Amino acid sequence: DVIWWKDSGLKIPKDAIIKEGNLNYIIRNRAGYTDKIPVKILRDNGKFLLVENYITEELKEIGYTGQEIKLMPSVSLYDEIVLNK
Repeated sequence: DVIWWKDSGLKIPKDAIIKEGNLNYIIRNRAGYTDKIPVKILRDNGKFLLVENYITEELKEIGYTGQEIKLMPSVSLYDEIVLNK
């Protein structure tokens, strides 16, 4: 967890981001299972990004249904992130 100016989030390498349309995703590997997780980029220094999970209201605005949001995984501290997937 990193605090950068007024933002607080998770620091990840820029190579871990997958861009699809207007959304940014990361691939998380947990116990051999991979999940594609949408993340909000807070800061970018060229090599690393500060990201956080979207909140429910933001996901609804993007177009996810209540059921999709309920089943959606989130990224947290110490998760294994896949690079260049």
